[in-house]
Amino acid sequence: MDRSAWLKTPYANTSAKDPDSAITALLQKYQVVHFSTTHAPGPGGNPGYGVRFELGGLWYVVAFESLSVKGVDPRQLLNQVKRVVYYTLKTLLEASEVFVSRQKLLLPFLEVGGMNLYEQMKPFLADFQATPGRLALLGLE
Repeated sequence: MDRSAWLKTPYANTSAKDPDSAITALLQKYQVVHFSTTHAPGPGGNPGYGVRFELGGLWYVVAFESLSVKGVDPRQLLNQVKRVVYYTLKTLLEASEVFVSRQKLLLPFLEVGGMNLYEQMKPFLADFQATPGRLALLGLE
């Protein structure tokens, strides 16, 4: 991807001056006391950022990898990923206060074996494709 295409992606032109503090403040607002952040390459080798946190006795991991973009400062890419993490957490935590249980919303991010449940299940997702027969069994046809 080149810079002009990247500028059209969400949070590319973020005005966030300190996304780390914003994430910390958000977690504190929801009484998250135990958390850590990680900067590490993602599966595609691009810079990644994640937050591991404990809520309600369970540990969760919300992490994303930056886009591969030519001509963009890697710090800008990392800030973009931090904004994605922030808004993912914000949306999930706010919705869990009012509309849906925390466990249901955060299930894909539940930490299992050092990664979130979604990442653990990724190799098996093709086996769970929604076919008409499976939908009928679930009463969703």
